[in-house]
Amino acid sequence: MIKRFLVGDLHFKHHNVLWLCNRPFTDTTDMYIQMVKKWNAVVGSDDIVYNLGDVCFHGEKHKDFCKQMNKDLNGRHILILGNHDIMKPFKYLECGFDSVHTSLDIDNVILVHDPNNKKLLARAKKEEKMIFCGHVHNYFLKLVEPVNILNVGCDVWNYTPIEWNLALQYLKYAKPTPGITLDSMTLQREKSIEKRRVLSKEPAIINGDFCDKKCYHLSMSKRKETFFCIKYRKFLIPDQTHNYNGANPLRSGKCLKKES
Repeated sequence: MIKRFLVGDLHFKHHNVLWLCNRPFTDTTDMYIQMVKKWNAVVGSDDIVYNLGDVCFHGEKHKDFCKQMNKDLNGRHILILGNHDIMKPFKYLECGFDSVHTSLDIDNVILVHDPNNKKLLARAKKEEKMIFCGHVHNYFLKLVEPVNILNVGCDVWNYTPIEWNLALQYLKYAKPTPGITLDSMTLQREKSIEKRRVLSKEPAIINGDFCDKKCYHLSMSKRKETFFCIKYRKFLIPDQTHNYNGANPLRSGKCLKKES
């Protein structure tokens, strides 16, 4: 029996998503390998997967990778374009997607990448439709205003496609994420992005010492204040520093104290 699945925000070949969304992978190669395993463990070769955008970064630069990706991942792939899917639609068809859309209506559900679209929301409310979306990463799982919206992005589903009927049950009956609206989420996201842009231009100070490799200083909601090391792609809590004298902290699974 053919099953239907939903997924979004894969962000393959995107280094920064590792720390932006606190993904548990050492690098983009490790992310790809692990997510392909998770995908193929649940999706069969004849199943249909609706991919709600932001598949792979840098457009045509990684077109060959995109082709290989669709060969590595089980199922027939239908793409709902995201803001980072910058190739022309026919290029994605050449990469192996069965069809490409900006949004797609299936029964009483609208599939779209970014849910914060006034015209789409107005239509959904008028036609009493619900929404499956991506784009929001781990900002929320479900909203009920102005309509029922479920985030099917991989960041909230253990980096694995979710089966359609299960997603539909969540969309109808799961409790909404408290304290979040589409407008507040968008504002919070914009402020967070701008803050990272400003702070990433200067080295982080850890225990009064400058790290000798540029670090990003993060202060994200629902997460303790941390630093992220560009060289080792490793999160640090404020009382930790680096040792760059030939040692790789990833080998030991923890960051090493900087030698005095």
